[in-house]
Amino acid sequence: MAAYLDTGRKTLIDAGLVQVQARDKAGRVFPVELSLSIAQSDAGEVLVSYIRDISTRVAIQRDLVAARDRALAGEQAKAELLALMSHEMRTPLNGLIGSLDLLRDSGLSDAQQQLVEGMERSGHVLLEQVNAVLDTAREDAGGSRLTLGRLDLSALMQEVA
Repeated sequence: MAAYLDTGRKTLIDAGLVQVQARDKAGRVFPVELSLSIAQSDAGEVLVSYIRDISTRVAIQRDLVAARDRALAGEQAKAELLALMSHEMRTPLNGLIGSLDLLRDSGLSDAQQQLVEGMERSGHVLLEQVNAVLDTAREDAGGSRLTLGRLDLSALMQEVA
């Protein structure tokens, strides 16, 4: 009231609305939105006020925040799992492919050579799939995506030297 009397402002609360706690007849405390302002009437100035129960809105906002927090935690867990699994899968897979490459060059019979080549192809396909999952996870996390391209190593070395 002092602000109104001093300045003549029409709202008595700075923002026009304020959230406060109220208590009902049963003693239950609940959130309300309160507005106070001055209006002109035929009888002069009158205090206009309303109080609105915002329990439902506050509960919905709380539920939305909780759902967002759960979703963010789930995304973080997914990213951590993908990073761990891709490493745990890629390392032994590269070892397997390298061992098959060595085995292929060890003087195998034609039948054995065909089996090793088939295993190598399967290993490379599986490695591409693991890399695709890792690239997708990196993209989802906002990271950069790696792209394959040709590199002229001798030109690069001359440029650096």
